[in-house]
Amino acid sequence: PESYIQGLSKNEGSAIYKQEVLGEYVEDTPGALWSHAMIDAAQNPPPLVQSDVVKTVLAIDPSVNDGTYGDSTGIVAAAKLKNGRYAVLGNLTLHAGAREWCEVVYKAYRFYRPSHILVEKNQGGEVLRHSMNSVAREMGGHELPVKLINARGSKADRAGSVATLYGF
Repeated sequence: PESYIQGLSKNEGSAIYKQEVLGEYVEDTPGALWSHAMIDAAQNPPPLVQSDVVKTVLAIDPSVNDGTYGDSTGIVAAAKLKNGRYAVLGNLTLHAGAREWCEVVYKAYRFYRPSHILVEKNQGGEVLRHSMNSVAREMGGHELPVKLINARGSKADRAGSVATLYGF
C-alpha cells in the first residue's frame, strides 16, 4: 500500500528502501557480523599445513535437551596458527540429545586431537564432563581433556568477538 511506501521513503537511502522501493538486490545487511565478501573469501582458504598449527581446541556450546526441541549443540574444532591467525577446522554442530552429541565430540577428539575440549560450565559443567567421558570410555577411549569455562555475555556478544577475527 501507498502508506507502506511513504513510510519507507522516510528512510530513503537505507538498505530496506533500496530493496523494497527501488527493487535493488541488497547483498549485505548493514551491521551484520559477516559480509558476503568475508564469507566468499573464506570459502577457499589456502591449505592448512599441520606445522603452521600452534594449538587446536574443540569448543562445545551444549544444548541441554533431549534433541526434540531447543537449540542445537555447537561443536567446532579450531586452531591457532603460528602467524597469529585462527582457522576453523570443522563445524560439527547438530540438533541432538546428549548421547548423540557426546559421540560426535569423541569422534571429533579422535580426528582433530585437540589439546582441550572447552565446554560451558554454566550449562551443566561437571555433568557434561561426566557424560562425555562415559561415552568416550564406552567407545573404547579414555578420559577426555575437558576444560570447563564460563560463557560471558550473550551469544551475540560472543559471536561479535569471533567476527572481529574475520576482519583482518
